[in-house]
Amino acid sequence: MKVFLIAFSVGGATMLGGILGYLIKYNNKKFDGVIFSFAAGIMMAASFSELILPCADENYFMFFLCLLGIIGGGGLIVMLQQLIPLIEKRILRRGMSLSDAQASSRTGVLLFVAAIAIHNLPEGAAAGVGLGTGDMAKAVTVAAGIALQNIPEGMIVIPPLTRAGFSRRNALYLSVFTGVIEIFGTYLGYLTSSVAGKIMPLILCVAGGTMLYVICTDLIDEACSLAGKKASGFSFLAGCCIMLIMEKII
Repeated sequence: MKVFLIAFSVGGATMLGGILGYLIKYNNKKFDGVIFSFAAGIMMAASFSELILPCADENYFMFFLCLLGIIGGGGLIVMLQQLIPLIEKRILRRGMSLSDAQASSRTGVLLFVAAIAIHNLPEGAAAGVGLGTGDMAKAVTVAAGIALQNIPEGMIVIPPLTRAGFSRRNALYLSVFTGVIEIFGTYLGYLTSSVAGKIMPLILCVAGGTMLYVICTDLIDEACSLAGKKASGFSFLAGCCIMLIMEKII
């Protein structure tokens, strides 16, 4: 029962964000840009405070692994950049006529969704490992922090998917899917806590690297093009501050 509650809290928060993004119907690109930038700020702060820095502080060996994990996370996204267009061409674009610009937009959006899904798996596993090792307090703390950041993550998936040509319903399904992955990660971490606990620092840093790469190469650029540099900059800083405040409270 404890595992279910922890898993549902982290994955359900992403699903809740997706539902909110689905229900709130609007057509304001500047607002989209502000939301993207705000979420990027939350993700940037969370990548360091929850994924990277706790692993890097352990010892010099873990610090070295942490650096390799961050670079590996960026490499993983580069690999996905090569695979996603092939998957789209064979499956998603079948029967559709898309311009090069539309195809590029869809690829970028799917890459962003993939990065969120990738980093959700080890986040859920981190909470599961805490439960598996009997550290209930740590598991609850990690789950609470993850859940708070997952709500805007679930929301920001919807607008770019709809602009790239996906229906709102399919965009909701993809957002919910990223939450399901987190639930799966929690159970996986709990069931393999003795093994996962030893390699968790590397996995978390890989997840942090994927998010940092996508934030720098896609999310911030998209936010600036929609909302302008000034609005995007301040909303990004606001996201960082909110995440740091949540870390302090929790």
